Amino acid sequence: MATTYWLKRDEEIAVQEETTYGTSPGALAGTDFFKATSGHEGFVSKLEELPRDRDHDKGQASVLEIQTGRKHTEISVSCDLIPSGVTATPTPPDIDSLLKAIFGTSQTSVAHTTTTSGSTGTSLVLTAGGGAASGIGVGDLIAVDVSSTYGYEVRQVTNVSTDTITVDRAFSADPATGRAVKMGTTYRLSTTTLLSLYFWLFNADTLRYVVPGAMLNELALDINYADGVPLGKLGFKGMGQAEAAQSGTSRPSITTAGSPLGGAICKVFIGATQYRMVSGSLNIKNGNALRMNESHSMSPSGVKKTDNGSRFNVELSMDMLLTTGDLDVQTLYDGTKTLTARDVIVQIGDTVGNIVAFRCPVWKPRTPERSDIDGEVGIKLAGRCLGSAGNDEVSLAFL
Repeated sequence: MATTYWLKRDEEIAVQEETTYGTSPGALAGTDFFKATSGHEGFVSKLEELPRDRDHDKGQASVLEIQTGRKHTEISVSCDLIPSGVTATPTPPDIDSLLKAIFGTSQTSVAHTTTTSGSTGTSLVLTAGGGAASGIGVGDLIAVDVSSTYGYEVRQVTNVSTDTITVDRAFSADPATGRAVKMGTTYRLSTTTLLSLYFWLFNADTLRYVVPGAMLNELALDINYADGVPLGKLGFKGMGQAEAAQSGTSRPSITTAGSPLGGAICKVFIGATQYRMVSGSLNIKNGNALRMNESHSMSPSGVKKTDNGSRFNVELSMDMLLTTGDLDVQTLYDGTKTLTARDVIVQIGDTVGNIVAFRCPVWKPRTPERSDIDGEVGIKLAGRCLGSAGNDEVSLAFL
């Protein structure tokens, strides 16, 4: 019998949302897969061990037994930032379930719409019936084609009154009649939704494993514009029940959408001013953990929110060149000495179906260190993002 070896590039990962904790949702589809830059090495099996070395045995120095206990899997998955690429209708990304497990809630709008006359400042007037037809709601991030000069700008909806929408800050210019208003999927933090996931691991159709009862508790988003091809990268961390081999479900024909968001421009809005960054990093810890203390099983029995003191912990950092004038980064730098709050929107991408953006309404960067960025003076603005009205430290959207 010939020996079979397995290539790393053939490792694939699918994920489904569980209805009952630790139970397969079944009916695996090709659309449950997503493009990952990490493989099965991101699923590490852990087994608690107790060596039988505490007995008093005259003349016996050897350990003759190890008892086993609780089992779980540590999870670390990385992928590129890949929007759906769909332009016709709002479409979530392939990693929709992973993001929902981090944030708790998601909202995908129904359709795109356009503006009519009368938009000014923070008031955006949609074409008649556009409010209902689009499914726009408070908290949604939207992208508006402001003008041929400014292109698309992302804002967050703070109020909806039929077809008149209020956004968190004014656009760089008042949108004229007939400008596109693009909707998408917005993810927001929730303290009540505790979503568990069921991971499927395939290498060809022979190596088949599953990790049930998984929760995700940390997300990192990083991008560096000093790279030749700037590319957003995501990292998810969490835990699940023990990995198990499975033979009942074959690898389906896989369908994934979109391309990595590489080489896309980035717009950084701090207050009413648009800035530039060299690199940025967003880190979200949602406080999720697994319940691993009940007597009926040596496997985790559910998801709970008890880490970080049962609080969200959101950190944002940006490297910027130190400037004055119309891009007054020095004012941002001086404000760090008093933990001045900043309202930030970071928008990666400028074309429909290929925009990823997030807003942190209360970002308090700490006093930074000056640095050398390619021979120019730079600073790193870094600090915690707080809630403004509860559970709104960060909202993230694919548009």
